[in-house]
Amino acid sequence: MIRLSKIHEYIIYLISVIVIISGFLWLYFDFFVRVETEFSLQVHPLQNIFLILHGTSSLFFLILLGSVLPIHVFKAWKTKNNRFSGGFFLLLFGILILTGIGLYYSGVEENRKLLSIIHWVIGILFPIFFVIHIYFGKFKK
Repeated sequence: MIRLSKIHEYIIYLISVIVIISGFLWLYFDFFVRVETEFSLQVHPLQNIFLILHGTSSLFFLILLGSVLPIHVFKAWKTKNNRFSGGFFLLLFGILILTGIGLYYSGVEENRKLLSIIHWVIGILFPIFFVIHIYFGKFKK
């Protein structure tokens, strides 16, 4: 088992929770919350704040991912610990990173729709896979 220090682990959990909750809140507000104005329904002001929080916390999460690679991922890969769960987790990270970049930089609406759906589906499932990866790493022998 390749363990992270407790503080490193807790920081990862904290930033993960911020990324996940801000993403869920943005998605909820995008689909279900509107503000009625004199002329029409408008996007709720918090929706933009949740998107900024999600994007900013995701950047911090990328830094944490980089910090985990040499002390956790590479060592575990060499010792063949938790390869399936870890490899699948890295694949999900990669897809979320690429779709996030695509959403930020793509100006083509058709591309954004497809990227959004991929990002949402994986983002919604991500906490489940996160818990599974932690379970296999800590409790499964």
